[in-house]
Amino acid sequence: MRGSKALRQQVLAEVKLRQYFWNTVLSLALIYMMGSMIFGDMGLLRYLELRDRQITLEQELDAVTAQNMGAAQRLQALGSDDFYIEKNARESFGMATEDEYIFIYK
Repeated sequence: MRGSKALRQQVLAEVKLRQYFWNTVLSLALIYMMGSMIFGDMGLLRYLELRDRQITLEQELDAVTAQNMGAAQRLQALGSDDFYIEKNARESFGMATEDEYIFIYK
């Protein structure tokens, strides 16, 4: 009888040791996975950094698109609107009408 009680205690101690081992392994694996999800190359911090970069690039794209539209409108006006053609000729070539004076500063 006494031998079976000692055997039972030994089996319980081995079961506890095995449970402790597997719980430790699973906990370390979980900690590693959480760390890589937050700090890894494709983790949360990298995602937030890339999202901020995307927002910045979209804002720059909107600004460049607006500049392009303005330049296209000015180009179209220079080709078809008489006022802009005359204004460009005056500014580029120093031309003036009869009642205007041109001042050139050095």
